[in-house]
Amino acid sequence: GLTAMGSRLIGSRELLDALLGTVALLTGILHVAGLLHVRQRGLGEEKRTAVLLGGFEIGLGLVLVLRPYEQRPFVHWVAAGWAFVGGVTIFLDAMALRRKMLAQQEATQEHLASQEDQRQG
Repeated sequence: GLTAMGSRLIGSRELLDALLGTVALLTGILHVAGLLHVRQRGLGEEKRTAVLLGGFEIGLGLVLVLRPYEQRPFVHWVAAGWAFVGGVTIFLDAMALRRKMLAQQEATQEHLASQEDQRQG
C-alpha cells in the first residue's frame, strides 16, 4: 500500500523501493548493534528481540535495494515476516508497559494508604 501511494508521489517505484529499503536496512543495523531499543526488559530478551527484528529489517532492506523484479513474491514474505515480528514486539512491549504502570499505581496507593494509617494511628 505504501509503495503504491508513495510511487505516485515520488514518481518512481524503483526509487521508492530503494528509499524504503535503505531506511529498513539502517534501522535493522541499529537494532542488531543495540543502538535502537525496543524493550526495557531483561538485557538478554531485549537483545534477542532486537536481533530478530533487525534481521528481518536488514533482509527486507537488502531485498528492496538489491532485488531483481523476479523475486517480488519473496519481498512480500520478508515484509510479512517483518510486520509480524514488529507487531508482536510492539504488542508485548505495550503489555509490559501496562503491567509496569499498574504495579506503580498499586505501589503508590499502598504507600498513600500506609501514610494515612500512620497519621491516624
